[in-house]
Amino acid sequence: MSAYREEDPRLHGIKTKIRVVPHFPKSGIMFQDITTLLLDPKAFKDTIDLFVERYKGKNINVVAGIEARGFIFGPPIALAIGAKFVPLRKPKKLPGKVISQEYILEYGRDCLEMHVGAVEAGERALVVDDLIATGGTLCAAMDLLERVGAEVVECACVIELPELKGRERLNGKPLYVLVEYLEVASSSSSTTSSTDSAFSYPSKTSNLAPCGSASCRNAPQRDPHHLRQVNDAPGRPGSLLRLLIKKYLLERRTLMPHMATFLDSIEKMLLLKKKNKKLNSPKLWRFVLTKGVPNTRCGGGGC
Repeated sequence: MSAYREEDPRLHGIKTKIRVVPHFPKSGIMFQDITTLLLDPKAFKDTIDLFVERYKGKNINVVAGIEARGFIFGPPIALAIGAKFVPLRKPKKLPGKVISQEYILEYGRDCLEMHVGAVEAGERALVVDDLIATGGTLCAAMDLLERVGAEVVECACVIELPELKGRERLNGKPLYVLVEYLEVASSSSSTTSSTDSAFSYPSKTSNLAPCGSASCRNAPQRDPHHLRQVNDAPGRPGSLLRLLIKKYLLERRTLMPHMATFLDSIEKMLLLKKKNKKLNSPKLWRFVLTKGVPNTRCGGGGC
């Protein structure tokens, strides 16, 4: 459910304070920056108030905030509705005994941890984060809470990126958001004057992929011409290596079981390229994508 469809007048002030930063943290990503929302006390208060009005009186005992921006919105919501706040953190950040839940990202795995005993069986929990993209992090948070016997009432986010269909991964669990990405981006193409919005947003026709938080809520850039952005400067093989890995995984649409062998082979190819100046970057990645990586256990054509 989106609060935007309820046409609450406070939502206009909230969505105009969310800044979209192109090409951050990497080229081809549109980053949803909520720090500009925090700079406006009224917009920040309206954001918290909308959540509090929805959850007050719902007998919620636990507000679980996902690292890191869930720590911004979760505590004030918890205080207002009379619930305890439980941080769900990345590995090795909590000092006590923890329970962990792994989850799959676009190119690997990540993990959320919670202190043992922080949530008790039968408690009603609300999961809070700033944004939902692919939904993997929210699913991990719900799984973590349900493993200790808690009942997850709902997930609450400020922003949703509906194109990434993260809502569909929640297995029917209710999701409440204030602003949808397309609605935020449409601010640039509307007829609103510059005095009505504090920021300028990219249009819907932008070829940039939407991005969420630091837990890799990124939509991969699938433009084949993206490879023109290869950084082939001397002494910078890391950029080429990352690009090769990204393109290989996107083309295969799977994670390679022998990734270590793959990386070793790429490093050898980079050394070969350094010796042979005629072997430029486009030739190198075309060789990898079409003919596979030589001398690996994957059999030449990829796993």
